[in-house]
Amino acid sequence: MYNVKNKTSQDISSIKMLMKSFMPYAQKKMGFNRPPTIVFQSDPENAQNPLGKTGHYEPDTMTIAIYIDKRHPKDVLRSLSHELVHHTQNCRGEFDGASGMGEQGYAQKDSHLREMEREAYEMGNMCFRDWEDGYKSSNPNILNERRIYKMSIKDWKDKELNTLLNEKWGFSMNLNKLNENKKPDFPDVDGDGDREESISQAQKDKEEKEGDSKKDKPKNKPKKGEIPPQLRKHVKGGDEDSEEEESEEKEDVKESEDKKEKFKKGLKGELDDTADQKVDPKLKQKILDSLTISQLKAALKKKEKKDPKEEKLREAIRKIIRSKLKRK
Repeated sequence: MYNVKNKTSQDISSIKMLMKSFMPYAQKKMGFNRPPTIVFQSDPENAQNPLGKTGHYEPDTMTIAIYIDKRHPKDVLRSLSHELVHHTQNCRGEFDGASGMGEQGYAQKDSHLREMEREAYEMGNMCFRDWEDGYKSSNPNILNERRIYKMSIKDWKDKELNTLLNEKWGFSMNLNKLNENKKPDFPDVDGDGDREESISQAQKDKEEKEGDSKKDKPKNKPKKGEIPPQLRKHVKGGDEDSEEEESEEKEDVKESEDKKEKFKKGLKGELDDTADQKVDPKLKQKILDSLTISQLKAALKKKEKKDPKEEKLREAIRKIIRSKLKRK
């Protein structure tokens, strides 16, 4: 349907993508029946001229030249639409016998060329505008929200401003998520799956459930002298072991008493030797009973380890004490 040549170093992929939709629409609207050759050109010097060329048409080769330096793709397509009208005129034979096309002020000098230019401006611009509106309707985006959703100018401006500010400061906000009527999502404290229930109410329900479960449990209190169930695993052999331990404790007590009596007998003679025979025997026994096993044992060891010299000295002291008691 058409041929495209890119004689620039610029990326025209966005323009070519839109042309896939625009060119069939323009052919149907304008009615040209021969494929044009479209050449995209670069002319930096022309781009510096505020009133420089934007495009031109060569009737002999059916070639459309479009200058794209520093131009918006939409403006490039508008120029293409204008030149396609000239191509349509050429297909109708309206360029036959015409001269001076493209010269400075040709639309002011020749009435036929002027009429051709009027049609190019009028049909070219309206064809492009109609295609643009249809394309935006079938491909919604932020550029045509106002037309599609019938948004007011004020709302559209506010939305545009909000979007620009968000992009400027590096963040975006989805206002649709700010729903005050949305129910809260609380932790499921009582485990009933209800996350809309308040934490205090859920805690209250949990305590009630735990109270009911405690009431349902049977209260098996251990009898007096019986080992509680939770402690039985820590006690070796259960009741049999406890009886065995009790008998062992009794044997230990008996053995301790026997040792104590043995130590008392060993020390009783010592008290007889170191004191006067007139000392009350009951007093001696009371002294011995008040001593512990360790004290009795220590005293007995001390007695066994007596130095002979110390024993002689004690014997001399005893004789002196006895002689004085006899005089009295």
